[in-house]
Amino acid sequence: MTTSISPASNRPKPPTVAPDRMVESPWHKAIPYLVFTLIVFAVLVLMTLIFGQVSGEEFSPDTFERRRFHYFQIPIVRFQVTGMKRRDQGIGMADTVEDHAPNVDSAATVKTWDLVSSQRTGADKWLGDAKILCDLLTTEDTKRAFLWQTWSEKYPHLADRFWPVVADTAQAGSYILMPDLFELAGKAGFNSASNVDDDSEDEEESDDEEDKSDTEDDEDKEEMSDKEEPTDESDASNDEEEKDAKEKDAGNEDESGEEDEDGSAKPKAKKKKKARKKKQLTPEQMAEADQFGATLNEFMARETIVLADQFESAGELVLARRAYELATKYSDDPAALENFDRLSEVAPEEEEPASEQPEADKESESGENEDPFESL
Repeated sequence: MTTSISPASNRPKPPTVAPDRMVESPWHKAIPYLVFTLIVFAVLVLMTLIFGQVSGEEFSPDTFERRRFHYFQIPIVRFQVTGMKRRDQGIGMADTVEDHAPNVDSAATVKTWDLVSSQRTGADKWLGDAKILCDLLTTEDTKRAFLWQTWSEKYPHLADRFWPVVADTAQAGSYILMPDLFELAGKAGFNSASNVDDDSEDEEESDDEEDKSDTEDDEDKEEMSDKEEPTDESDASNDEEEKDAKEKDAGNEDESGEEDEDGSAKPKAKKKKKARKKKQLTPEQMAEADQFGATLNEFMARETIVLADQFESAGELVLARRAYELATKYSDDPAALENFDRLSEVAPEEEEPASEQPEADKESESGENEDPFESL
């Protein structure tokens, strides 16, 4: 018995893909990677918010102003991810120092900012040398007032010699000399035979009396005007006189007040002039101020050279150069000038102002200071 076999061409072809198996697309392969990336990003953001918060305080020796800063950085790698926000902390002792120190100017456009303190969440607080001066400036007396502001008001003839030296020392970065300087000032005030009161209070009282008399005169004029019946011509003449008087007053204000580049007047000019008016010093007080100034110069001439040698031996060449420069201002020692010229070539002054970058940044970049906030 014969059987017929169908040709091979008529047989059905096996399927290339099993019917119970789906074809995978490229998007299905990328889903695990996307999920992993989102998890890592979320953990990174959470760690940055918890452990990456950095805050601190800065001090400007050019204006004696203080400000706080705040930003976030990625932990471990310490990469800054947000902008730095700064907030001023008020004037404090800035006005008092500026009244007695010509080398402190609140209108300075280029300012040097020294690090006072810096802290990151979960780490120890890092303190800068500028904290020495900030703590001294904020010392309070028994009446909860700034101690050195009261001292300056009580002994202005000594303050005129003291605060310029303090400003020079701060601008040179030699904050370590501040405790000894303030101790000398305290002894000078304790040994002072007399104090000098400013004329500002007397002037304010006289100004108040003048204002009261002006208001009384105005009230008398108003009563007289109510009793009389002025004509239209007199009204017109009075209006013209008032306009002329106002124009004269405005002209006097424009002449007396300084103007900015944009033409706006500076309202603080008159106040500063009044605050700086002081009673004439007696010969005893002038001799006392000269003796205190000589004591400060002798201290600075001796200690700045010693401090500069210590900075140089420790490898702090920039601070050593500034200390030698400060020594040349208060000493005639030719060795100080030679050392300053030598270090000026090795550690020249930076071209960019320090306000563009916190002090901790420079220390971390140089590698000289092992600061826990190396990426500040």
